[in-house]
Amino acid sequence: MAEDTRQRQAQPAPPRLRARPGPGLWIAAVLFGLLLAGWVVFWVTRLVPVAEAAADLGLPSQIVRLLGGTGRTLVLRVDLDNVPRGQRAALLEQSREVIARRLTAYGAPRALVRSSGAARLLVTLQPETDLDAVGRLATTPGRFDLREQRPDGQWQVAAATGRDGQQEALSGALVEQAQLVLYPDADDGRVRLQLTGEGRLLLAQVAVRNAGQKLALFMDDQMVSLLTAQEPVASGRLWTDTHYSQEEGSLLVSLLSSGPLPTPVAVEGG
Repeated sequence: MAEDTRQRQAQPAPPRLRARPGPGLWIAAVLFGLLLAGWVVFWVTRLVPVAEAAADLGLPSQIVRLLGGTGRTLVLRVDLDNVPRGQRAALLEQSREVIARRLTAYGAPRALVRSSGAARLLVTLQPETDLDAVGRLATTPGRFDLREQRPDGQWQVAAATGRDGQQEALSGALVEQAQLVLYPDADDGRVRLQLTGEGRLLLAQVAVRNAGQKLALFMDDQMVSLLTAQEPVASGRLWTDTHYSQEEGSLLVSLLSSGPLPTPVAVEGG
């Protein structure tokens, strides 16, 4: 009997079986993972809109616009190729500020203009905003000047003596205010320009030597309209001879009110 006892003690113990997770546990783990992923995506998209995140990653503009959701997204490329590297960030910010001012003047104050990368601007708009009009506002250089006609019929930038005794051109920088004035019960009108104090001084001199002649408003070397000076000329108030629809007039006023772009801007993928 003692021998039997020693043999039983010498036999190895049977292996212990480990419990395997049942299908219910796997399903619970998968559901938990999906819930966690959904929670992360929800808060990330709340903090960083999908379209903006895509632009920050440098994805093509077509994908950025597709991810814009119910809003409208415009991707702009700012030309900084010939700008010294140390000045690029400042020029990008100046471009952003000009475009933001233009959109506010146009009537899209809720538009968001932000930099995205080293040479990109991302414009997020409300769904009802006219994307084509915003594209024109964002890419038009917007350099205005007032011109007088020479005896040979050519137009030249009007200039006169400023307060400092130096010759100064009548440029868009001297336009203090621009306003579209609609005709009663109509959807068209004329644009009224109000010049600054310096502009009024220059205009008075230009008007004397151009008595009976029209001045003209040029934008980016293209004539926009002939101008009529409102009496007295010293008031510095000018009216366009051209009649504009509300849409075209609003675009012109927005450009006049916001200053020129410091560098070329283009719609990416446009």
